[in-house]
Amino acid sequence: MSLNEIWDEIVRYSGKEIEMYNKNKFTYIVSGGCIYISKANWRITKAEIEIAVEKLKDPSFAKLAKTSSSYVYAILFNIFNS
Repeated sequence: MSLNEIWDEIVRYSGKEIEMYNKNKFTYIVSGGCIYISKANWRITKAEIEIAVEKLKDPSFAKLAKTSSSYVYAILFNIFNS
């Protein structure tokens, strides 16, 4: 899956509830190449998504990321596992 295809999926999931590994839930919106998390006061850029996708290619990192509390990885795992 290319970065643009992943980004399109991120946009498609905007507004839907995402569940993190620790069972916390959140929603997000996408605007101008950034993801804005409903529960947080910051944004995630498309460049940060690209870095995360590259890191997830390493199976050992992917396992660690899945159990983290990161919004980035929760969004990506939701997309890849749907």
